[in-house]
Amino acid sequence: MSQISERYAEAFYEAAAAKGLQDACLTDLIGLAEVFSAGGDVLGFFVNPSTTLREKQNMMCEVFRGQTEDLTLNLLRLLLEKGRITEVPAVCDDYQVIYDSRKNVLRMTITTAFEAEPDLIDKIVEKFRTQYGADEVKVETTIDPDIIGGAIIVIGDTMYDESVRGKLQALQAEINAD
Repeated sequence: MSQISERYAEAFYEAAAAKGLQDACLTDLIGLAEVFSAGGDVLGFFVNPSTTLREKQNMMCEVFRGQTEDLTLNLLRLLLEKGRITEVPAVCDDYQVIYDSRKNVLRMTITTAFEAEPDLIDKIVEKFRTQYGADEVKVETTIDPDIIGGAIIVIGDTMYDESVRGKLQALQAEINAD
């Protein structure tokens, strides 16, 4: 988190919460972050120094009005006026962290060697929901045959490596340490 994007995200979250629009604004930001992260024509237009601020503002309203909440459009206008439109993806990331914290949402990624049974995923989710005291858990599952078996669970900056590959690597490190 940069201090700049964190400040914008915090202020935006508070404004969204005052209107009960936290979920809608999160959805808006996720979509906008994808557009602005891709670079290309959209971002290029908004950072082009030969395009006037008025032209950029008009285009922003034309493109995003009706596609996003008015509050989100106001955030975009502010970022544009302050020369910080490239911060949209970072503001989105920071907003999501604030959102998850306030709503007590736990985000996790579960990586397995092959598609795991839904019951197994449910058991893992419930274990960590209880352990972290979360009200809600959002799970992303991925498949990586290189882990051989077991699972790798990532929650924030914490990784729980219960994979066969991880155990073999730990064993090898232990043997090499002697």
